[in-house]
Amino acid sequence: MAIFISAKRSDAPSNSMATSAQPSNVDRRSRTYSRIFYRVCAQVIFSAPDAWAIDCNLPVLQDSQPPEIVSTGTWTEGEIGLAIDPFFYKERLVNEAGMPDLFNTWQIIGITREDTPWIESQCGKIFSRDRERPHWTAVQQTDAWNDDSGRSAYLLRLRMLRHNTEGQ
Repeated sequence: MAIFISAKRSDAPSNSMATSAQPSNVDRRSRTYSRIFYRVCAQVIFSAPDAWAIDCNLPVLQDSQPPEIVSTGTWTEGEIGLAIDPFFYKERLVNEAGMPDLFNTWQIIGITREDTPWIESQCGKIFSRDRERPHWTAVQQTDAWNDDSGRSAYLLRLRMLRHNTEGQ
């Protein structure tokens, strides 16, 4: 499976992914600072008008237009959320010229479902998770169509069995 950048941290400034020719830390790395967000220092390994990929010791992509200052070979730092590719890499992006192979082989060693209560916004039209009362439940399998009326989120604990380094 391939991993993609699902979101930049919502409370981070919009320019939270900064780029430079020289990284502040030459080490490709990611550091967890919440259950779903990571602070990364990474090199851009692919850039196209509709997608870009970075290597933070794990190749990941974002299926959207990259910032103007991003190009292959530059470095970037920022806070990101990661998720499993919902097929846009496998079905479309894998065939783009220059796109590196982002597939790795994983073993699922645990699944946790987010059961944090939903709260209504002040205007009464938007619902979001109550970050003051986070709740996660260990489950044996996912059921994304039915859990939480199809709005469920899962946290997978994974063990990498094969890290693809071809072309990197």
